[in-house]
Amino acid sequence: KQTMEATNQVFPVSKTLFPSLLDTFFNADSALAVYKKDIGTSGEKYEGKVQFTALTFKINVDGSIGALGLQPYHKEWVKFVELLNKDPPEYIGKVRMISSAWTKMDTELGIITSTITSYFSSNAICLICVLIFTGDLVISLFAMLSIFLIVTTLMGFLFAVLGYTFGAIEAVGVTIFVGMSVDYALHMAHGYHSAHGRS
Repeated sequence: KQTMEATNQVFPVSKTLFPSLLDTFFNADSALAVYKKDIGTSGEKYEGKVQFTALTFKINVDGSIGALGLQPYHKEWVKFVELLNKDPPEYIGKVRMISSAWTKMDTELGIITSTITSYFSSNAICLICVLIFTGDLVISLFAMLSIFLIVTTLMGFLFAVLGYTFGAIEAVGVTIFVGMSVDYALHMAHGYHSAHGRS
């Protein structure tokens, strides 16, 4: 408003005055400086064609929420963006949704998915290894049941008792749990298999 009064101009302003007025507007108050990145032009100091405009939204969601808790909010925003992009005017173009929170969520979900896959594949490899070392399917299945119960107990303690959310660090921990619990179960299975007693 002050910029308009100072230049005795009213909207719409001419194309030649627009860049300088916009530059003056953003530099008029330090509080407005945060919006400088919300308009992008082909030239410096807001000259040339406007290439993009950005709108920043903050939603009332806990910052420490995990990827699984953030997923429903992401789905709602995706629906909203798809609604906006159904028939946008040519001079505006399509809306793009960009957020570091969504990127972090996608990364965590990818880690969780790969952890579940690696968990089952590592268990399958362990079963094959125990079967090769012992040559006994029953002992191998008991060893795998033991490993499964160890990992389940550790995960239950982390998530139910300590209240951790399943994130990237916990996903890596699950794989480590399998690796650490295999050694003991394998030694016990091998020792039991090679014992001389019959009962």
